[in-house]
Amino acid sequence: MLLHPVRSVVYIFFFLFPFTPVFSLSAYLPIPLVLSSFFLLLNFTLPTKKVQEVDSNLIFLSYSILLAVTISFTINVFLGKEVNANHFFGIILMCFFYFAVPLIMLSKVELNKVFYITNNSFLVVLIFGFVDFFVYNFLGFSIGQVILYFPSEYPINYGHFSGFFRSKSIFQEPGFFAWYLNTIGLLLIAYFFHINERKKAFFMFFLYFSSLITTFSATGIIVLLFSIILTLFKLNRKPLYFVLSGLFFLSSFYFLYDFLSPVIESKVFGDNSSKLERLERWSDGVSIFQENVFIGAGLGSYSIKESIGLASFPLKVIAESGLFSFVFFISLWIVSFFKIFTFNTNALTKVFLYTSLLASLLHWSTSTPFYFAFSWVYLVLVNVFIKGIASVKS
Repeated sequence: MLLHPVRSVVYIFFFLFPFTPVFSLSAYLPIPLVLSSFFLLLNFTLPTKKVQEVDSNLIFLSYSILLAVTISFTINVFLGKEVNANHFFGIILMCFFYFAVPLIMLSKVELNKVFYITNNSFLVVLIFGFVDFFVYNFLGFSIGQVILYFPSEYPINYGHFSGFFRSKSIFQEPGFFAWYLNTIGLLLIAYFFHINERKKAFFMFFLYFSSLITTFSATGIIVLLFSIILTLFKLNRKPLYFVLSGLFFLSSFYFLYDFLSPVIESKVFGDNSSKLERLERWSDGVSIFQENVFIGAGLGSYSIKESIGLASFPLKVIAESGLFSFVFFISLWIVSFFKIFTFNTNALTKVFLYTSLLASLLHWSTSTPFYFAFSWVYLVLVNVFIKGIASVKS
């Protein structure tokens, strides 16, 4: 039996949403954006019945973000402030097509199938990352540079650390790969723990762990250590799991110490120029907010003046779009937190849900690229997981 066209597009979207901006039709037409737009067209012309209701609270939050950002931008334009229209339209489009529309998508399909497809997509991204990392470092050429296509507006950068090229898989740079691993990866691990597929969950954690350490991402490693500590703490009631897990992670860090310790030392505790520059930009952002509390200084105004971003998207929102936009935006995490808190599931599921949520906020807070589909879609998946997946069994 053939799938309804609307559902087919939904499943394709949830397999390809990590592919931003790789294989984009142009700089402004990434694959997930095209699929999201196509879904709206099909859903309008060939409507299909709902499998479950759309989360009205999240729809309200998404439209509130859109409205608050639009009002702030419009007022700043009328006041004659310097603004970047690309930043405004970018945020509007991403919030709508990568957050609001996927919420509608998930009302049309069975959630367990979505997580199955998302998991397969995750494995493809990980396998490509492993192959590219080992081929580039040990054979001296990058299959990513041969196979992957990026528009010229999105330069790629492997980065180099301690004699190794860092792993970036299908993304522009390693930090974005770590962001994907720490959100979608940890969410999938939580899903398998929730449906009592513990062997799959631990296997997925092994793949996540192995991929993340090859990125040498400071934020990624902080989240990894946090997830390990919480996992071991929750497993301490079962001595066998605790001992085996402890031996595995301790031996791993013993053999990888030469690689991990410089990352943690230089990027977390050290005074390198990149970190100091980022702290200066964050200080600038706080000052801008203090001078423009309610409507912000205008989207893109800082990058116009300084030719560089604020290196934190939540800070960008509050400094350039004002307090109301920020409150609605940060509410996405607040709502998610309380949903996890009240979620009736096992302890390890909650550990990985909380860790993925923390990781999401950390990565958003230390970076400004808002054009990734996966960073928005994660916030959809984690909320829909909690609301609608509770009855799903393996």
